[in-house]
Amino acid sequence: SVIYQYAQGDDDNGKPLTIDASMPIGSVSKQFCAACILFLCEQNVLSVEDTLDKYYPDYKHGKELTVKNLLNMSSGLRNYLELVEPSMFGEDEWENTTAITKTIFEQEFRFEPGKDYEYSNSNYFLLAQIVEKASGIAYHKFLREQFFEPLGMTHTGFVEEIAKDTA
Repeated sequence: SVIYQYAQGDDDNGKPLTIDASMPIGSVSKQFCAACILFLCEQNVLSVEDTLDKYYPDYKHGKELTVKNLLNMSSGLRNYLELVEPSMFGEDEWENTTAITKTIFEQEFRFEPGKDYEYSNSNYFLLAQIVEKASGIAYHKFLREQFFEPLGMTHTGFVEEIAKDTA
């Protein structure tokens, strides 16, 4: 039973926070993405040793990078958030995803894959796409069906859903 509840402050739209306010969790979501990858490994759908050319056959460095490199931030990929501006994107998620992927793949490595560590959102951006490619369903749907619903996480969702709820 609840002993104490309290909310203070405003959300990004200036509305007062409530106990049940939707909040983005940012990089905490990376754990869920990693769980999806490992779940697919357990199902023998993919392997952490898979090279990226399996999922991105046209990527020139696809044979040099593994799923494991992405998971443990040892890919050498530049952080796409440092390469793109939000104003570059429109409403079409597929077009935006394609543009970001292209931007990531146009860059040279910051270091040889597996030889160093550097936090990069590009790793988990690509891992979410690999979940989609390996499972055959949208990442959001996969996560909801395989994790959120079975675990009873009924108040957990995605940024797009939060935006629709607050519009």
